[in-house]
Amino acid sequence: MMNFQLRHNDLPLTDSLKHRRIRYQARRLACAMLASLSLFTLMQYLSSIASDTSPLVVASSDIQQGDALKQSSLQLIQAPQSDVFRQAFTTVGEVENLIARTEISRGQAIYRNAVTTSVETPNGLTKLRVNLASIPSDLHPGDHVTLVTSGSCTESDHGEEASLCTLSEDAQVLNISKDEEDSGLFSSVSTDNPSYNAVEFVLSPQEALAIIARQQEGPILAVDIQ
Repeated sequence: MMNFQLRHNDLPLTDSLKHRRIRYQARRLACAMLASLSLFTLMQYLSSIASDTSPLVVASSDIQQGDALKQSSLQLIQAPQSDVFRQAFTTVGEVENLIARTEISRGQAIYRNAVTTSVETPNGLTKLRVNLASIPSDLHPGDHVTLVTSGSCTESDHGEEASLCTLSEDAQVLNISKDEEDSGLFSSVSTDNPSYNAVEFVLSPQEALAIIARQQEGPILAVDIQ
């Protein structure tokens, strides 16, 4: 009687291949389901973050005390909602042309108590209303300008060719009068000439006295330096 012994390699391959295909397809399906679940979870997380943010105005560059806030120095970002930003501005239009009461560092939020609508006069400086021959329509409180007039600044230079006399290298705009006659004691130019525009500046006492001394000698112009 003969003994028959079947080895593993002699078994049919049909069932083995079928099971491998089933396991492969199951793994692919499981991977696809896990990827879909991960994507869904990520979208839910991003959606929750977006719903918990609000617009916030921050400084895009360092702003010095007394400077006028311009659009170029401001940036609108999305920040997490927090009570910390309750008094901060949320639109650039609200902040533009306001005056910084304190130094504001780059990236810092712009709070309502950090700005004002008028320039505060620092210690040691004075305020003076100057009637300008130049048109001040582009000036805003907080802007810095150079005040000049015709002629030379000293009597010894009167023989030289016509030049400009600088009355103030850095005068800060305090306020722009609206169709008001400047009839005060220290009027820069007589009020019978309607072509002059009254603007209040923050100046040093020496500059203010120089302007008062030259007020009747010629027109005064404001030259924008910022």
